Parts: sequence; C-alpha cells; structure tokens
Amino acid sequence: MPRPKFSIVIPTADRHKLLEKTIAACLLSPYPNLEVRLSDNFSTPETAKVVESFHADPRVRYVRTTQRLSMPDHWEFAWQQSKGDYIIINGDDDALSPSLVGRLAEIAVTLKAGLMSWDAGLYYHPDWDLSDVNTFTFMTGHSHMLVDVDPQAVFASYARLEIPICFPQGTRICFSRELADRAVAKTGRVFWPPYSDYSAPLLLLGLLEGERYIYWDALMGYGGRSLQSNAASLEKDGRKVGNQQRLRQYYEEFDRQDIYPHQELKLRSLWNGHAETLNLLRHILPVAFAHHRVDQVALITAIECEFRSINIHNPFLGPRERMEFDAFVAKQDPEVVAAAMQQVGKRAVLSGLERWISKPTSLLGHLMHLACQIREAMKIIARGRLNKDAFEHIAGQLKRLTTDGNGTTGNTNSTVRRQYMGRMIKLQCSDFGCHNGLDLACKLDSIAQQFDHRGWSNVEAFGNAGLMRAAYTSTNAISPPQVLEPIKP
Repeated sequence: MPRPKFSIVIPTADRHKLLEKTIAACLLSPYPNLEVRLSDNFSTPETAKVVESFHADPRVRYVRTTQRLSMPDHWEFAWQQSKGDYIIINGDDDALSPSLVGRLAEIAVTLKAGLMSWDAGLYYHPDWDLSDVNTFTFMTGHSHMLVDVDPQAVFASYARLEIPICFPQGTRICFSRELADRAVAKTGRVFWPPYSDYSAPLLLLGLLEGERYIYWDALMGYGGRSLQSNAASLEKDGRKVGNQQRLRQYYEEFDRQDIYPHQELKLRSLWNGHAETLNLLRHILPVAFAHHRVDQVALITAIECEFRSINIHNPFLGPRERMEFDAFVAKQDPEVVAAAMQQVGKRAVLSGLERWISKPTSLLGHLMHLACQIREAMKIIARGRLNKDAFEHIAGQLKRLTTDGNGTTGNTNSTVRRQYMGRMIKLQCSDFGCHNGLDLACKLDSIAQQFDHRGWSNVEAFGNAGLMRAAYTSTNAISPPQVLEPIKP
C-alpha cells in the first residue's frame, strides 16, 4: 500500500527569529512522503529570507498572503495550500517528535482515523520574558496506548469549560483532507473565529462519519512559549506579566469584526471566547452539538477568576468590562451565581497554595508531591494493578521526591534539576545540551524515553470520565492492534 502524503503546515507572522529552528525541527522527520508548507501572513521580508535558506530541500514549500489576515482566516488559507492526504498544523514556535509522522501514518491506515492527536509538553524559548526560560515541562506516565475517544463526551466536557488531556487542540492534531473537505462543504470553512485552534477540532469531531478520533497517549512534541506567543499576554509571574502587544495585535487583525456573534457577553475574555466557540458550533452544526450548552456556573466562575487575575492576566478586562459582566451576572439564577462564587473562592485558595508549593526548596511542596504519589499508588493497588512495572514506577517517583533540596538525582552522568508537581516534571534544557527549540526537538524522543515513565493513569482516567470507547496497545500497521474494553468507573 502506498504511503499517504502528509503536510506539516506552519502558519507564521513576524517570528522569523524562531522560524528557522521550527522548520529544521520539522525536517528531522524521516517519513518519505512529506511536505513542510510555510504560510507567511504578510510578514516583514525577514521571514521569506529564513524560508529561502531551506530552498535546497524540496520538501519545503512557501506561500504568502497578500494582506495581514486574522489567525482563523490565515489558518484557513494555509491548510488549503497544502497537498497532503493528512494535514498537521504546527505553530511557528512549536515542534514535533521526528518519529511522529511515521506513527500517524500507521494509525491512520490501521484504525481508519480521520482525526488524530497526541500529548505535548511546554517549551519556554530563550526569548520568553517571564521565568522558566529554556525549560521543558511535561506530564509523565504516558501509556503509549491508542485511545478511541467518544466525540460526544468531549463536547460535554467542553461545555463544562473543561479541556481534557485527550482534547484535540489545533496545534497538535492531524486531520484527513477528506474530513476537512467535508467541513468546508457543510459549513464553508474549517477554522472559525475567535479560536481557530478549538473551533476546527470540535467541528471535525462533529463531522466524523465512520472514521475514528484516535488520541495517542504519548509525549510527541512541544508547544512553544515565546515573546510573541498569544499565550504570552495571558501569563504572569508574581507582579510581572507577559507581552501584551501580541494579544492586542490578535484582536486588531479581526478589523472590528464581531467575533462573539452568538454570545450575549462581548468581553475579550479567554473563557468567553470558549463559550462563543461552543455556541457557534451549535449554530453551524446543530445535529452534533444540539445537546451541549455552556455550563453557566463554569462560565461565571472562569470569567470572575479572570477579573480577579487568578492564574491569569487579562489586560482587556477593566472597569467598563466589569460593569458589563456584573450586569450579566445580575440576570442569572441566584443559585447559579452562588455556586460560581463558591468555586471562585476555592480556586483563589488553590492558586495561593500552588504558588507556595511550586518553590523547589519548599518543604510543603515536597510533602504535597509525596502525598500525590502515595494517592496514585493507592489507586493502583485498589484496582489490582500493582504489577512489576507499576511498582517500579511508584518506587522511582518516591525516590526522586526524597532527593536533596535541589531535586538533584543520583544519575552520575547528569546534574539534571527536576521539579515534580504531581505528575508534571520540569527539566532544565541546558543540562541536556539543549539551548534552543531545535536542540530539544532532536532529543525529544530520548528525553521521553528516559523520564516519561509509563503508567496507566491517563487511560484509566479516560475510561472513568466516559471519554474512551476502546484502547489499543499497538501502532504496528502490519499486525492488528489489541483492543482493551472501556474501563468501568
């Protein structure tokens, strides 16, 4: 059987300083039938110069818009310039594992997947202007299983404003051209405002017809945090906040377009945008989304937390927006409002605790991490899954949590500093000789193999949450994968 063609599409806009490393990282893939499609959103000439430096590689293709487009319009333009049977949208400060595309080809053929996703860590580039520069943070304990995810369960979770690990976020998805063409035929486009990286995967999930959505429970890439990232505007470190200029540009690119046409609130709130996304899909694809409404308790809670700057900094929420939001809240059921404010209080307390225990030298932090591991151990024992691998995983976690105050391991070949936050791990990339995103992409698979100890936690969580229809233990396209039944709560 011929190998399907894959397109890695990189939409970019004035981030030429990171783009060279991103392109080079994509070209690490040994998959033979691949194109890397650069879509330049009317950037300064430096972007074209970076792409020109790769002219000798026939896999690299370049296209440029004739004017600056909003992010959803640009992504729509970009994917339609590609030629692949399967398309991956990769941010211009993100990277993929070199082995990812080959594995996706196997999954697509073996399981007839129209939509695929995987887990990714966070890499803080050298130009990041808050703390944790040149660090890589990711969740440990991936099972490496293939999970057949139930789209309706994902929609229900999104309506509660909960984003599960297996959610197919737009910069770590691969979709078939056939599925994307179906979206265009039914709704006019794939990527919709305000959030193209959430509207598109939800739309594609709603249009699956006989195909599967397969989530690969493995660490296969990273999402970048850089000076010009959209996320940079919303992050904060104590009193210091991220670069707000990029977020302003993001909204300006819509050129006064109403990006919340299905939402009473017009606030430039992160979570109001998610509410608009779900209401948009209820409008353009009612058959799939008719039963899913935004949870008002969750919405009021999330926006109130934004106003109070709990775990987020939103420069667009000022006194005028507060008055608009208060007027909206006053019209809601008092019991709904009371429940939301109770949740806000809990999140404020948890936010304070997280800041305290996140310090590497905090005794409370080490005790909390130890308690998390003991809790996970008890869960595994209760389910009768205390096999040799599980025991070694738990013992390894406890050993790391009882190292010296710097988190230094007993590895004589490295002085890797590691900070565990439950199942999250933070690596100082310089300890691996990684000084930029390309260095990290080159070593991503080996880092995952060394530090991402396997576990069943994710798959069990998917089953307990009703997200999983089945799970598969093989990615080998030659032999059929083994099927596991959904896990009962």
